[in-house]
Amino acid sequence: MAEGSCLPSYWNDEEDDGPFTAPIEKCVPFPEDKYYMGKVSSNADHMSVSAGKTGFVEVEVKTGQTLSWEIHSNGHFAFAIYELPLVPNNSDDVSNYTRVYPLFSKIPGPTIVPCIDKLVCPSSATYRLWFGNQHAWFHTLKIDYVAKVE
Repeated sequence: MAEGSCLPSYWNDEEDDGPFTAPIEKCVPFPEDKYYMGKVSSNADHMSVSAGKTGFVEVEVKTGQTLSWEIHSNGHFAFAIYELPLVPNNSDDVSNYTRVYPLFSKIPGPTIVPCIDKLVCPSSATYRLWFGNQHAWFHTLKIDYVAKVE
């Protein structure tokens, strides 16, 4: 059972002083005209990842260059970035690679606001932007993405 001292006092009826007593303030309203209204970039590439599967995009990057990305999806997905070894090992098992960007095992989707970030690459290599749809049983994940090297 919830403790009344942990719940916001603005939940009480106007004429009552209880049972909720936590001095939690309401959030500041955010003006709707400042909501994100962007669209998928016209130069975005597209990828489909079948239910229970993974997909990836590989990008060649030199030491010190910045790899940036923007991702839109139509459902939940996993995401990470790996640095591939200089000598190919012909394996798609990501445990053989060095992860250079955290593994997010379930990013909620569909995305209203895209996932946008960048990474200064520590070495010259092929970097794999990895997408997972392993949690899905039926849904094919559709991803629109822009990956740039600067």
